Amino acid sequence: MSKPKLEALLHLFIFSWVFLTCSSTPITYPPHTNLLFSSDVVSILSFKSKVDLDNTLLYALNQRFDYCQWRDVKCAQGRVARYTLQNSGLRGVFPANSLSRIDQLRVLSLHNNSLSGPIPDLSSLYNLKSLFLDRNNFSGAFPPSTLFLHRITTLDLSLTTV
Repeated sequence: MSKPKLEALLHLFIFSWVFLTCSSTPITYPPHTNLLFSSDVVSILSFKSKVDLDNTLLYALNQRFDYCQWRDVKCAQGRVARYTLQNSGLRGVFPANSLSRIDQLRVLSLHNNSLSGPIPDLSSLYNLKSLFLDRNNFSGAFPPSTLFLHRITTLDLSLTTV
């Protein structure tokens, strides 16, 4: 065999070996590095960014994060079912369209914080059974859309007492 043919055959062999080695090895990614987070996570982080001005809620999006293990978050079948932040030092305006995207939420308790501004439309929380917004500094009209929460059994909107 001539030298050019031997070199060509060697190059073909090396190329084939590299191709087969690279293509037969599966590419694996570390767990939870998916950049697409559930709507529950996006909702909670959106809410937190506006009302947790002192950064007391230490939610972290690291490689091992499990939002169902976050403080004050309880899940059912991987979805947020209870979000209870009473006495958490929250302040600021309750952001519209933040928590209203957690469609499996059954209990929302923001009792005894310093939230202000209007109470947002929560009518999309059609599974909500208990809503505690008492002892905050909300202002404005009560949102009539809350009357469409047909599963609600407990509703506390009482004013701050001094």
